[in-house]
Amino acid sequence: TLETLDKGPLEIERAGIEVKKYPLCYATHRTIDGVLDAMAAHRFTFGDVERVEVRTNYRATVPLIYHRPQTGLEAKFSLEYAVTAALHDGAVRLASFEDAAVLRPSVQAFLPQVTFTEGEPPMFPRWAELAIHLRNGHVLNSRIEKLRGSTEYPLSDAELIEKGADCCAFGRSTVSAAALAELCFAVDTLPVARLIQGLASRPA
Repeated sequence: TLETLDKGPLEIERAGIEVKKYPLCYATHRTIDGVLDAMAAHRFTFGDVERVEVRTNYRATVPLIYHRPQTGLEAKFSLEYAVTAALHDGAVRLASFEDAAVLRPSVQAFLPQVTFTEGEPPMFPRWAELAIHLRNGHVLNSRIEKLRGSTEYPLSDAELIEKGADCCAFGRSTVSAAALAELCFAVDTLPVARLIQGLASRPA
């Protein structure tokens, strides 16, 4: 009611701010993190992988309707593509969703090797389980519960700068993401004109 306005904390203070780490449907993010974490920990490559099985919490895959995406937009709602792109490129960036990237023959050939199922109710808390089957017979299992970029598990400064650099590169901007980040981190102590100047600056 109107009587309660300005009497409690602001919603932004209560809920916090989330930053999407990857430029596609949120329902894929825990799985992508699991794939990239496994690659970093076990040092395998795309060619080492035979197939990947994913199991998620109940109803988590509802928006993931494209199993054999043919365009970048379709790929944003495809768990098969999310896993394949992470394995193939070692990252999931804006360029991953150009049509040409989606249609790469090696990527399209691997899509059927990614399968997923859902667990039983309830819908929350959210999680993802991975079984990465390597060609040497080893199976790498993991369970991912944290959502990186959420209020509880925010991105590090380095991850934020990496995301900003990807945005600048994809948009063919001449702005230095690292320099701009330094300005943003200190925005409460700098004049607005300094931030505007940073936005217009060219990298060194």
